[in-house]
Amino acid sequence: MSLSIEKFTSSFEVDFGYTVYLIDATNSSITVSLPDVSGNSAYNGSHFYVKRIDTNNTKTVLIDPYSSQTIDGVSASHSMALHASVHLVCWEGAWLILSQV
Repeated sequence: MSLSIEKFTSSFEVDFGYTVYLIDATNSSITVSLPDVSGNSAYNGSHFYVKRIDTNNTKTVLIDPYSSQTIDGVSASHSMALHASVHLVCWEGAWLILSQV
């Protein structure tokens, strides 16, 4: 199985175009914005990985749910530590973290 991978160096909105999103916050903080999935069961089961690849302690990487939608029941942004990876899946209008390292 082949994974579609793309590297990002600035903030963006997930569009399900890739399976793996590599985040390089070497030069600036980055926000990964999750799309609006409320009321659309077509997104159920959609999943992807986010991997932070930089080593810059002074910059932040946030995964931000849309509006009042949640990640594991929390509507706040999810902060990523250096070298962290997160596997997210959409289910019934919310995001769930399947694994996190």
